Amino acid sequence: MVAAGLKMYPNPATDWLVIDLGSDEEELQSVHIHQASGQLRLHQQTTGTQQCRLDISTLEKGNYFVQINTNVGTVVRQINK
Repeated sequence: MVAAGLKMYPNPATDWLVIDLGSDEEELQSVHIHQASGQLRLHQQTTGTQQCRLDISTLEKGNYFVQINTNVGTVVRQINK
């Protein structure tokens, strides 16, 4: 199952967003953050890790969709900033 133990915090976020897969069997491949309109605002390659910390300080306040790509599949979660 893709990201069954997934944690993203804090939410709402301010300057940083932590993504933790919570599983040793999954590895992050990349993370994309999109505005509600669909525009890509941030992309980070994260190959080979179960956790990453993203600097989102340059993003404006609003709702965003976080696309998390792993070696098992893809999951999308929503955050507020």
